[in-house]
Amino acid sequence: GALWIGTMGGLFCLPPHEKVVRAVTGTDLLPVTALASGPGGDLLVGTMVKGLKVLGDGGMRDFFSDGEFSDSHVRAILADSDGCVWLGTEARGLIRLRQRVVGALSSGEGLPDGSVYPLLEETGGDLWVGTEKSGLFRIRDGRVTESLDRSRGLAGNMVRVLARDRFGRLIVGTRDGGLSVVDNGRIDNLTTKNGLSSDNITAVLCDGSGEVWIGTDRGLHRSPDGRVEHSVPVAGLEGHTIRALYDGAEGWRYAGTRRGLWRFLGSSCERVQAGDKSAELDVLSLHEDVHGGLWMGTNGSGLSRLSERGITSFTTRDGLPGNVIYSIEDDSGLFWISCESRVFTISP
Repeated sequence: GALWIGTMGGLFCLPPHEKVVRAVTGTDLLPVTALASGPGGDLLVGTMVKGLKVLGDGGMRDFFSDGEFSDSHVRAILADSDGCVWLGTEARGLIRLRQRVVGALSSGEGLPDGSVYPLLEETGGDLWVGTEKSGLFRIRDGRVTESLDRSRGLAGNMVRVLARDRFGRLIVGTRDGGLSVVDNGRIDNLTTKNGLSSDNITAVLCDGSGEVWIGTDRGLHRSPDGRVEHSVPVAGLEGHTIRALYDGAEGWRYAGTRRGLWRFLGSSCERVQAGDKSAELDVLSLHEDVHGGLWMGTNGSGLSRLSERGITSFTTRDGLPGNVIYSIEDDSGLFWISCESRVFTISP
């Protein structure tokens, strides 16, 4: 398998055992903003100005050949357990694709128009949808069945992060009001007034041991007993902007920040020092491969891999289409990567 990388300038591919990235024909200057595996195994590629693309054996093709969705800005893609594909878009709300039938969910189904950010699927098939300005919505059978916003007790209306803790509670991180814990109709909020370093929540991790990690733009919090209301600041990361959180192998937890990578094991916390420039990396995304290497997508420094031998970096000088790596997704060992201009894959 190969590693695919998406950037704002097109789609690129890094073949196995090679260090030169190749451009995918026909994707020059294609701004890629979201990636996911489709129900048939094709790659779904969300773009900034040209809607949804599909990459398969026959190459890249448009999903929407014409019509009102062909120029949509796709921000998020989720393929659910029923075979539906959900698209969160910039201005057209939430779009559902099912058996080649396309329908936009908007005010008619109870979902307001506007930007859609995080998506979270429940075990029973319900879908939680976070929006930019209107709070949180629950979708069932194509219609909104529940909505939460500031007027109904949610911490804020700009929802950026969704997760489930080990108690089954819904964790909602907002940009404008802190963190909410939703549990059977009850909402408890955690803000700067009761301990958070900032009300701008940037990342949430519910790890394999049951702990909850809360990233903000001014530091990291940790709740060893799994209850966010008992979270405490992590010493050493005061004032740091937490970009990404990752649950690694052998008990390690990782935090990507604007000023490098940090890792945690038990009560220990340390900055990863692997070369002169490792502390300067602005880490946007994290993913661990089957060999134990930790891949880091950075803001301006390309793609890096941390191993026992140190850090190996790939940038535009090595053939990458861009040096801003937004996300890394694992498709059965094949990494799909989006950057500021394209989408590409690698096989680590």
